[in-house]
Amino acid sequence: MKKELADRFFNNQVSTHDVSDVLQWFETSEGREYLNNRLDSDKYLMSKKELAELVTDVESDKLYKSIQEKIRYRRDLKKKRWDWVSHMVKIAA
Repeated sequence: MKKELADRFFNNQVSTHDVSDVLQWFETSEGREYLNNRLDSDKYLMSKKELAELVTDVESDKLYKSIQEKIRYRRDLKKKRWDWVSHMVKIAA
């Protein structure tokens, strides 16, 4: 199921909520394995001359860094939210 959602993610066919689910899944070992396989597959396909001529260059490093930045941003946002909740609980106590 997550692989199908991730495939839709790469085709820009997911909702905002689904994007969060996919990014969270990419943090799991299964998700990282999927990402590595996907990048290897894309790299192999792009090495084919016929396909490479039809498609503009794909910068896999840039794509991977972009995904990592989104994961990091989401993680930082969760931490900030938790820090805020923790602070409010201390005040309430």
